[in-house]
Amino acid sequence: MKYIRIFFWCGVLFLHFSCSGKKEESWEVNRFDKKQIFSLAAPKNKTVNNANIYVRGKFSGQVKMQRSEGYPIVEFSSDSIPQRFFYDFYGGDFQIILLPSSAKGKIELTIEIPYSY
Repeated sequence: MKYIRIFFWCGVLFLHFSCSGKKEESWEVNRFDKKQIFSLAAPKNKTVNNANIYVRGKFSGQVKMQRSEGYPIVEFSSDSIPQRFFYDFYGGDFQIILLPSSAKGKIELTIEIPYSY
């Protein structure tokens, strides 16, 4: 009986990790003087429930970011960049908007959409 449970849970873990993945895209941003929209479409026929945003780089000033029109504006500086932004997302096109600011420098913006079958 003990071996049946072990075999069962190994099978569950195998299916979980083999039937999931992620779609991601990165952009390099070095102009902050105009509004920029970045989007990534969710994979077709896959189950998605969140999107992760990663921001890395060196810059001075404040960067202003918004999930999409109507969402709160998030501001951060180079010494207070969150490690990850996490948003609920259930399909379609995921958008992130960089709003005009006085920031100078360069950042890498990555959108990651985890999915399962």
